[in-house]
Amino acid sequence: MNLTVCGKDILSIGHTRFNDEGRLSIVAGSETAGVESILMRNILLCFGDGYSITDEDDYENSITK
Repeated sequence: MNLTVCGKDILSIGHTRFNDEGRLSIVAGSETAGVESILMRNILLCFGDGYSITDEDDYENSITK
């Protein structure tokens, strides 16, 4: 199976994006983070060889009820 992605698909990844000291950080939900990471790796190839995922972290939901 082949999946074609383009650079603008990066806007569909995660639910929050922000500038983190000149780098793009994207926050994704735990339910979709694995799939979004795979998609992100392929989307970054659209921008050239110099782009890659540099770090991934897991965060606990700190919202209390």
